[in-house]
Amino acid sequence: MNANELVAWEGAEEWEPLAWELCADEHGEESCNDLIWDMGVIPEPWGERWQKYEDEAKRMIAMVRKCTHPVKELTDEEIAGAVARGWCSEKNSMKTMDSDLSWAIVEELKVILRKAQKK
Repeated sequence: MNANELVAWEGAEEWEPLAWELCADEHGEESCNDLIWDMGVIPEPWGERWQKYEDEAKRMIAMVRKCTHPVKELTDEEIAGAVARGWCSEKNSMKTMDSDLSWAIVEELKVILRKAQKK
């Protein structure tokens, strides 16, 4: 599985897919569901192997959040302004572009940008 395929399963906490990947990287994916036993007086199941990576996964997520800055979501006006600046640039200043076409470009850009910001 590559980084683009790392997707949380339904109902999962955000750390769980990362914990699974850490386990799979270290022990192989087939061993991630192995039971881990608490070896007290009476041995009891503690959980599955991948769950042992909870603390490390949470720590990694916290470090990434600390070291990265969220991408600001652009407003419709900012996107339209960028289209207008491109339209009015020196290279394009002699070209004709109608407002319907410029707003169609803005709408297409909004779709692409919103998808990119969700990733």
